[in-house]
Amino acid sequence: MGCCTSDSSTDTQRLVQPEKRGGGEFTNPYMFKAKNTVIIRHPGGSHFRVANTGEGVLGNGAKGKFARFEAIPENNGNRVKFRSLHNDKYLRIHHHERKNKLDCGGQGGKFCLFKVHHQGQKGHVKLESVHFAGSYIACDSNGPKSGSGGPWCKLEIYRI
Repeated sequence: MGCCTSDSSTDTQRLVQPEKRGGGEFTNPYMFKAKNTVIIRHPGGSHFRVANTGEGVLGNGAKGKFARFEAIPENNGNRVKFRSLHNDKYLRIHHHERKNKLDCGGQGGKFCLFKVHHQGQKGHVKLESVHFAGSYIACDSNGPKSGSGGPWCKLEIYRI
């Protein structure tokens, strides 16, 4: 073939099979049995991600490097910590300016441990702070926050 011709079957295949980008491998529910790289999907349909700089958590993530966490289960999978693979810090709920706040600035201590409440389907959970009972990881239309256990707290967690 010359420089301006192509194999039409290859062109057709490229059109039919779009390029996989941004972590297409996260399709298996996380079962809280072993350490694994995970993404956390919130009720709005996107994923939690760490801000490019700092310790902020955003709710507009996809499946790329800013949205990936190492899940570290404890107590037979009944509790878990999440370490960001971007900033090497942990998701936490801590008391800040008279209210509980969600961020990704933890060092792996007591504010970073969450009790796992399974919600029926595999990988569907609510994550309650062990230290601040009644405070859950949540995300509503205003973004990630600490919630009280309602529908904005139901999360889906997928592993590689």
